[in-house]
Amino acid sequence: MLMFLSLLKTDGKSSRITELYREYALVLVGHAYGIIGNLADAEDIVHDVFWVVTEKCLDKVLRMNEEDCRRFLFVCTQNRAKNFANKRSKIAPFNEEAFRTKEMQQESAEDELAELISNRELLAKTKAAINELPQPSRETFWLHLEGYSAAEISDLLGEKNETVRKRLYRARIKLRTAVLGEGGEES
Repeated sequence: MLMFLSLLKTDGKSSRITELYREYALVLVGHAYGIIGNLADAEDIVHDVFWVVTEKCLDKVLRMNEEDCRRFLFVCTQNRAKNFANKRSKIAPFNEEAFRTKEMQQESAEDELAELISNRELLAKTKAAINELPQPSRETFWLHLEGYSAAEISDLLGEKNETVRKRLYRARIKLRTAVLGEGGEES
């Protein structure tokens, strides 16, 4: 209320606005609350109405009879409340669940990217380690990676089954050491 009175220069005007505020503020808050359903916002709307009346159309309001003044304040409050409700309805409400889901999807995508990069690095290390194997072991291991069993590889290469198994075993040990480190554990 003090902010409205600070805009006024004469006591006659301030006493009239004070009377109007005391007489209608509570009823106007109830009217705005009926439109928007939030008490704090309804109070703000009524304060805005009195601010605008004091700042822009005080002389007009002071010349009105009691009934016209009451009607004018109600219409101003109603219009301001409807505008507020329309603006609020255009703003999408904050959906915490959707926000968290999106946040989790972003984290998941970041994790997948990190895993993909890590897998690509691991793949590059593995390819380099396979290419460093001696020719018979490298050929045997590539066939194994293609899905051939030890027996099928021995038939394809014309080697003993036991020889193919030993090459695969030795190749796995060399790869594990080259890719994962000395102990065979991921570093």
